[in-house]
Amino acid sequence: MAAGTVAGVYATALLELAHERGSYEAVVAGCRALQADFPAQALADLDDPRVGKARAKDCLRGMLKDQPKELVDFFQMLVDRDRLRDARAIVEQVDDLDDAAKGVTEVYLHVAASLGERARERLETSLKRRYGDKYELLTSIDPELVAGFTLRVGDRFIDASSRRKFNEMRAAMLAAPLNDDQLWVGAA
Repeated sequence: MAAGTVAGVYATALLELAHERGSYEAVVAGCRALQADFPAQALADLDDPRVGKARAKDCLRGMLKDQPKELVDFFQMLVDRDRLRDARAIVEQVDDLDDAAKGVTEVYLHVAASLGERARERLETSLKRRYGDKYELLTSIDPELVAGFTLRVGDRFIDASSRRKFNEMRAAMLAAPLNDDQLWVGAA
């Protein structure tokens, strides 16, 4: 389980602290906001030893000024422990731990092209029938799928993409035995 990872350990500690201080929901909301729009390059720049810990902490205080105190202090501690590079994984883990605690199932849908309104409605109806209101649908467009979709729900994965089908056909063609004696028979 992720609780044994660095991100899992830090995320668990952050959530326990937030729960003790009564700011659990605010910290989770802050992590979700950071997950959505926290610039990864800014974290990498602040993690550079040439910047220095004091300056990195000042920058983080400015960047996180609208976040709960526990989250700001947490990021300061990550700087002190040289763990700022793990911040993105930690905030993602906070989101995952909160979803698990609330029984929310994350559904990842990757489509080759934008999902039409009717198809989205049918999918939402099917998900509600199966999970009630305890699911979160996360969609993305991946043109490399060519056509179709991939769907991940927990540890289940469905690949209904043309890319997979093309790869299977390619593998079958490459694995087909060639009999050189019969290769050109009837080709004339």
